[in-house]
Amino acid sequence: MQTPCFGYFIPLRHTLERIIRNPGFLYFIANPQVSNDGILRDDIDGLNTRLHPIFQLAPDALRIRLYFDDVELTDPISSYSCKIGVFYFTIQNVPQKFRAKVDNIFLIGIVRHDHLRQFGAEGILANFLDVMDDLGQGQFPVQITPNFAHNFFGFLAGLAGDTPAVHWILGFKEGVGQALRACRECFGTILERQQFVSTFPILKRKTSTLPLVLTVPRKPIRHEGSAAPSAARHSASAATRCRL
Repeated sequence: MQTPCFGYFIPLRHTLERIIRNPGFLYFIANPQVSNDGILRDDIDGLNTRLHPIFQLAPDALRIRLYFDDVELTDPISSYSCKIGVFYFTIQNVPQKFRAKVDNIFLIGIVRHDHLRQFGAEGILANFLDVMDDLGQGQFPVQITPNFAHNFFGFLAGLAGDTPAVHWILGFKEGVGQALRACRECFGTILERQQFVSTFPILKRKTSTLPLVLTVPRKPIRHEGSAAPSAARHSASAATRCRL
């Protein structure tokens, strides 16, 4: 009989609601700090954000940056080690000087590294992606005060991680040292990329050609209830176990 495999995630909706109700976060969300002197100081000053359809529709939209990395836990007595994958996010609406602080880093989910490679990230990220879909459609109402509620928009402002982690999420080869087509932007080989300064003569990569983990059809997530205390001290609820 096959042993079931599980991961643990923090419900994103509850976390975001608690963030939005915080007066400090709410101030920066409602007052985007955009540079008007032509100097690029933040991602909000770049064209990728300014031309984003959701940002153009709602300048106070939540800009969420997703992070992923592996962490290896080692028992110094028995030399036993276990590698786990950790997903977390930050709110890009706050100024840069606050983004690296612990108060602006929020846990999404934790799962064993081998289970993640075996089953993919669809199960552990299902709740995150469902809430992001609601934010993209402007279907995220939050009761900020007893007499005031607001419907928020939001979008994924970026994905960060080391090279193996990001390549795995995006469907690229994890090790790029000996990769034939190591460029993320085009299908150029090592020789072609040495011959051309610009990628113009080389076929560009398209989203439709990549097996993106974040865009594949997702299987329904199986919640097993609140089986463990929250791993993030500022998260709104206990971690929920999901079957992969």
